[in-house]
Amino acid sequence: MSDFFLNELFGSQYTLYKTEVKPTETGFSVTVLLPGFNKEEIDLTVEGNDLTLIAKTERKLPGFLYNQVRKTFGITGLCKDSLKAKLEDGVLTITLDREKENISKKKFVIS
Repeated sequence: MSDFFLNELFGSQYTLYKTEVKPTETGFSVTVLLPGFNKEEIDLTVEGNDLTLIAKTERKLPGFLYNQVRKTFGITGLCKDSLKAKLEDGVLTITLDREKENISKKKFVIS
C-alpha cells in the first residue's frame, strides 16, 4: 500500500509497521519496527515452511493506525532450529541460517 494512498485515507499522522528482509552471510535477517510492543505481546510461530509473527496489544499506540500486526514469511531452505529473535528499542530482529546441505562426495564403482 503506498504512502500516498494511506495519507489520502487516514492522514499523514499514521504509520504502518515497516519490515525489511535481507540476506546475511549465513542466512537471512528480518527486521520489523514494532514501537510500543513488549516481548510478551509478540508471538513467533513456525509451521511447515512459514514463520508467522503476531503482535497485539490492548493499548492505543500513538501515531499508529493499528494495535495489531500479523506477518507471514516463507522460510523454505532455512534452518528452523537456528531462529533467533531479539526485541530492542521497538525493533524486532529475527535471524535464520540457511539449512546445511549434508551432501558428501561419493564415488560409485561400475560393475
